Amino acid sequence: MEICRQAALADAEESLTIARHYGFSAFIARSLEFRGRARAGLGDLAAGIEDFREALALWGKSGVVVLRQNVF
Repeated sequence: MEICRQAALADAEESLTIARHYGFSAFIARSLEFRGRARAGLGDLAAGIEDFREALALWGKSGVVVLRQNVF
């Protein structure tokens, strides 16, 4: 299971890099959610929670509610 979480973390990092590069706030938030889950699953609960907090703040600023409902 740890290998899957490590792969998920790598994918989330790549997604976050791309989303930040192009300024896609909804995808930045979604990538932070995925990274947070992976970090928490790998034992770094504090970093995972911080990612979720940052994602939630971005969702609030973006006005997007469709994707947010599925996660929070």
